[in-house]
Amino acid sequence: MTVQLCRIGATFILFVITGLSLSEHPFVVSAQSSSVDKSSHRDLGDIIEALLLRDSDAEEKAETPIEDTDNTRVFLFPTFGSNPALGLSGGALATVTNYWGNPVTTRLSSTLLSATVTTKKQVLVVGRSDLYAPNNSWHLAGDWRFYDYLEQTHGLGSSSRSTPSAEVDYTWYRVHQVVLRPVWNNLEFGFGYHLDTHHGIALVTDAINNRALLKNNGIALSNTTSSGVSLNLIFDQRDHPLNPARGVFGKAAYTFYRTGLGSDRNWDSFQLEGRAYQPLSRNRRQGVALWGLAWLTPSGQPPYFDLPSVGWDTYGRTARGYRSGRFRGRDWLYAEVEYRVGLTADDLFGAVSFLNTSRLSDDATNQTQHWVPGAGIGLRIKLDKNRRSNLAIDYAWGRDGSSGLYFAVNEAF
Repeated sequence: MTVQLCRIGATFILFVITGLSLSEHPFVVSAQSSSVDKSSHRDLGDIIEALLLRDSDAEEKAETPIEDTDNTRVFLFPTFGSNPALGLSGGALATVTNYWGNPVTTRLSSTLLSATVTTKKQVLVVGRSDLYAPNNSWHLAGDWRFYDYLEQTHGLGSSSRSTPSAEVDYTWYRVHQVVLRPVWNNLEFGFGYHLDTHHGIALVTDAINNRALLKNNGIALSNTTSSGVSLNLIFDQRDHPLNPARGVFGKAAYTFYRTGLGSDRNWDSFQLEGRAYQPLSRNRRQGVALWGLAWLTPSGQPPYFDLPSVGWDTYGRTARGYRSGRFRGRDWLYAEVEYRVGLTADDLFGAVSFLNTSRLSDDATNQTQHWVPGAGIGLRIKLDKNRRSNLAIDYAWGRDGSSGLYFAVNEAF
């Protein structure tokens, strides 16, 4: 374990040093860094057009100034991946970005739709959105999912056993919808509704032949429903919602799950999140991003599959290197740092390296246990140079031989 962590740390440090050496002014940050000349930048669309157009047409296009004139951009492409939770996976992913108002005064809206099937006979359908009305007068944030899923359970806490105690099959429906209004500068406040239902929960395998363990960990082999309303506060000072290079983001959400709203139990959930972004060069081709998350259960006893868990954040980007649900607990603390660097002058290719760590509580003591590290590297391919969206391909490692290959659109955070 120590040797593995030393290798991960050495890889990360070497990657940072190599990236810093590519910059003429590695630690000089200009006040004008948010305004970047994109006339020499290229994305996947430019590459495809260069292959399809005649040479004369390509030269004429290259001399045309870059303008973000198309309000709505739609990208559809196949996906693939391999990670411990899904095995090999494939499917399709669509992204839609547009401005509902004047781009000068309105944030970029984005919608992601995906459908995935896996070699473990899982089906995952996801719809997520961040939509901004003209002048940011309204912000609609949605997370809708359907999973026909097989999950390995390990018990609770950071010290849970590395071999799964059981495999559980279930069908999961999620409807999370939040509506916010600006209250002051970059501060938003709003309300949300949250529904998570797990149907047909069934034990597939029992590695230690002990159903009592499942019961002690709160795994009910029946249907569960969590239905609640939330209070939400968001502070967003990022320079871009999809691929920020500068600024800060903060979010606080308190959710009340109540039987009067259709929930099986009364319990509360609290999430506190912070992100910070700092460029390390004038042209923004290098930067550091920080992410911190606290997901807590102040009161009540949630169903097992609704407890805080790695990989089950809204975008499923936490704890790269571990499968979703590998660590679960009543309370979860999470931190990540990521170094980002452009590899080519035309901004077509970039790379990242990252370190993350999680700490979760067990059920017996309700005390957070030791920190669980993860690390990885990734490639970035520019999907849309005007809206700074990337194709992201990451490979990450965790403890006990855990690893995974991840394919996504835009940054992890």
